[in-house]
Amino acid sequence: MTGRTIEIGDLGLSEGIKEVIGQRLSRLSEACNRLLSIASVIGREFDATLLEAIGDLPGSEPLDAIEEATRAQLVRESQEVSGRFEFMHALIRETLYSELSSPRRVRFHRRVADAIERLTQDMPNPPLAELAYHFSQAASAGAVDKAVDYATRAGDRAADGLAHEQAARLFDLALHSLELRPPGPQTELRRVDLHTRRASSFGALGQWTLEVRELEAALHHLDPQQVERRCELVLALARAWFLLLDVRPVEQYASEALQLAERLQRADLAANATAWLARCRQASGDLGGSRRDYSSSHHGAADAVPCRTIDRGSDISRCGGGFRKVISRHHVHHVLPHAPRLEPGCRGALRRGHKGVPRSPHLWPKVWRYSDARARNGDDRWPPLDLV
Repeated sequence: MTGRTIEIGDLGLSEGIKEVIGQRLSRLSEACNRLLSIASVIGREFDATLLEAIGDLPGSEPLDAIEEATRAQLVRESQEVSGRFEFMHALIRETLYSELSSPRRVRFHRRVADAIERLTQDMPNPPLAELAYHFSQAASAGAVDKAVDYATRAGDRAADGLAHEQAARLFDLALHSLELRPPGPQTELRRVDLHTRRASSFGALGQWTLEVRELEAALHHLDPQQVERRCELVLALARAWFLLLDVRPVEQYASEALQLAERLQRADLAANATAWLARCRQASGDLGGSRRDYSSSHHGAADAVPCRTIDRGSDISRCGGGFRKVISRHHVHHVLPHAPRLEPGCRGALRRGHKGVPRSPHLWPKVWRYSDARARNGDDRWPPLDLV
């Protein structure tokens, strides 16, 4: 999903359904109805401990209210987790939620979010996605920073677990919460970061058109003074357009990146840009120019970062940049079966494309040259690629 989160109230319930469920709710005590309203904000399932932590009812009243709702067959206790309950039917929850006014929903979401935060503050892995959702729903009540922070962290966790669709949704949630923050340089910087993260998620999913859209949005909000960041973004755009099989924008962005890299005196970025230009030459049939660019790219990057930085897989973590953004799955497919001398740690990084494993810049043009040479001369003529 690329749009806003859909609210329950937006789905619409017929008046007949509301009336039937409303009649059942009218037979319950005021305390029970109040508790069920808060539970509807939590979700289809809810914990008794969380309801007690919200503190809307004193003493044993929360448990008494839950038992009353259970007897009325509006909620039932989970058979798997002690103290967890769920609404008997989603329509019951939807009816309760739809009856809440917007200000009350916001207030309840904030109370739920604060309670979850208190209960999980000592956990090594708190429920970031749940916190992100509730704080984002309460963003207009002064929870913008927490909403953005939790949604970003939840998105990073999802990306680490290769759940890239969920990561894209969570980064989008953070972007929508960010709209409520006052404009300024820090807000724009955060917006650039979130669009970049979302682009990375779409790229990992192979949704390169959406990746291009997010990268262009990041460029739109980028401070013109951040030349290095712009160079990295246009290189990412060159890669995305190449995967979309459109060479013209690849050449456009790679040429811009090369100019920026030379201005910054960043040999690694220049080598990356030159490698993309070599690919453009190859696509146009200029194999001689392509080989020269590949060679230039390889030597430039080798000068930027010493080869010893990838002597062992563990050393890769001390290099700069984003390793998984360097080698596409296509080239990993070609390289891995023919690189028996690659250390296990580096092989694992190549295979997984793990976010936390940065790149050695000279590896990129070396892989390009190797795959190009194999394509021109046949697999059997080329020995295993030596990356160590």
